[in-house]
Amino acid sequence: MRVALGIEYDGSRFLGWQTQSGGGTVQDALETALAAIAGERVAVTCAGRTDRGVHALGQVVHFETAASRPESAWVRGVNAMLPDNSKVLSAWRTELHRSNSIRMNSPNHGPRRIRQYLMLRSTPCSSFSLRASFSRFAS
Repeated sequence: MRVALGIEYDGSRFLGWQTQSGGGTVQDALETALAAIAGERVAVTCAGRTDRGVHALGQVVHFETAASRPESAWVRGVNAMLPDNSKVLSAWRTELHRSNSIRMNSPNHGPRRIRQYLMLRSTPCSSFSLRASFSRFAS
């Protein structure tokens, strides 16, 4: 079965999206949490990657699994296993053909991605104002 997830994360403590040999990435954390709930190794495919320190709101990923779980288990169960700076917002089964991927939703293959950038221009930038600005931006 193919399951899609809507996720968000504060990238401040991550080394980017894509898995690295030393760990510390969003993909590493998510795949570890998913494997604990699925009871098997899980490899995720994402619609777009982020660099070190970059946040994401509403990023979409999908994975294949033999595990049959209610959608709420993918949300609540995985969230219980993730670090506090990342969350699964939603989960749904998708009938996307196995030869297709969420990556097909790239700028050259379908709907556009929307990127929004928040730039704080104060010197020095307070970590509290950054958190407050990000919170307002996310809501």
